[in-house]
Amino acid sequence: MDRPTLDGTAELERIDQATAARRHPALQTWLVGAPAGPAWRLGSATAAEVYLDNGPGQVLVGPPDQAGQLLRSLWAAGDLGRDRVATAPVGAWQASGLSHQEAWSAWVWMYHDANVHPPLTVASPPDEVELVDLDPVRSAPELLDTLQAAYPRASHRPGDPALIWWQGARQRRDGRLLGLVAASLSLPQGVPQLCSLAVLPRWRGRGLGQALLTRAASSAQATPNAAGLPRVSLGAWASQSATVALYARLGFEPVAHFESCRPIP
Repeated sequence: MDRPTLDGTAELERIDQATAARRHPALQTWLVGAPAGPAWRLGSATAAEVYLDNGPGQVLVGPPDQAGQLLRSLWAAGDLGRDRVATAPVGAWQASGLSHQEAWSAWVWMYHDANVHPPLTVASPPDEVELVDLDPVRSAPELLDTLQAAYPRASHRPGDPALIWWQGARQRRDGRLLGLVAASLSLPQGVPQLCSLAVLPRWRGRGLGQALLTRAASSAQATPNAAGLPRVSLGAWASQSATVALYARLGFEPVAHFESCRPIP
C-alpha cells in the first residue's frame, strides 16, 4: 500500500510478525511470542508495534537513514502517535526530519543466547561477600535504600509488576546489602532483561558488579519464557562506554544503539 512521507511516497509493506522477527536479532527478542501489533518494512528497515509495560510503541531496526524514512512515513500515515515512544537506531530520528523529544538517554541493547554465544565469563565476589536471592516484599526497604545510595536513576524499583526477582550481595559479617540486580519481564514475550544493577560506591572496582551480573544472567537464562530460548538481555546507557565494554568482555553481544523519543507535532 502507498503511504505518504514528507518527501514523496514510499511503499510500506505490512508484514507478518515472524517475518519481521527474522530480520534482526534485537527485533526477534522483542517480537517472538509477543502480543504485537502491525509491522512494516521500508527497504532494509523494519518497524513493529509492541506493547510494553508502559504502553504501546514502535521499535525500528535497520540502517539509520532508512529507519528515518520509515519513521517519517509512519508519522505521515498516523501510525506514530505523539503520546508513544518510538525506539530507533541512533541517527534515525535526525534522518527523519521530525521534531522529537528524548524519552530517555541513548542506550545500547545487548544480549546473550546460550545456544549461539560462547559461555558468559563467570565472576566471583570477594570472599567477604555472599550472593543471595532477595524476597522482593520483605527486602523492599533495604532495596530502596541501596538503590538510592548506589543508583538513583535505576529503571526498575521494588513493587514494579514487571519484575520477576531480585538478587543481591550481602556482607557476610553483618548481612548488609552491598549491591543488587533485578530481572524484568517487561519485554512482552518474556525473555528476561536484567536491570537496576547497582553497587554501593565504596564497593565498586572489586568485581562485585560482575559477580552479580553473571549470576543473574545464569538465573535469567534458566527462566522459562515464551520464546523457548536460553536468552537474557540488558541495556546500558550509551554514555557509559566503560560499562558497555565490560558487558561485552563478559560475553554480551552489543546488538543495536538506540534512541527512544516521542515525536513533537
